Amino acid sequence: MSSQPQVRISYELPPMFEEINAKFKINKREILFAWNDPIHGPTIYNPARIYPIPQPLIVHELLHISRQGSTVEQWWQKYIADPQFRLMEEIPAHVVEYGAWISTPGVARSQRRFILNQVAGRLSSDLYGGLITFAEAKRMIKNMEKESRGPDSRDIGF
Repeated sequence: MSSQPQVRISYELPPMFEEINAKFKINKREILFAWNDPIHGPTIYNPARIYPIPQPLIVHELLHISRQGSTVEQWWQKYIADPQFRLMEEIPAHVVEYGAWISTPGVARSQRRFILNQVAGRLSSDLYGGLITFAEAKRMIKNMEKESRGPDSRDIGF
């Protein structure tokens, strides 16, 4: 049995979409939004109707939800206004996403570099404000994911 919390998927625009879109110009992009809704519980807003949502993206969004706690509006306000906060929220979310991708059954060792490049490319993109270079994102994601497995795990490097 999975310890992952139940998450609701909504195809509507998330709360505060106008503020989010004003900052990040995300109209027409395939983007998911995490929202720890006090009424409906953990919710991933999927207005682009991505289907199916890959499990690693759900894990990414669930990390955001867990960090939002009960102050989701304040979290989003800070996320929008504070680039350093945004980066500190996105790095661990991209790390867990990468870890989920590379531990997906059927993902070959030879695919890991491609996956790392894709995840690091998104973290370093204009979507998040270009707050980190591609090389920095790649190094951080790889190293932090490896550290998260602990000293007893086997090396699944490239």
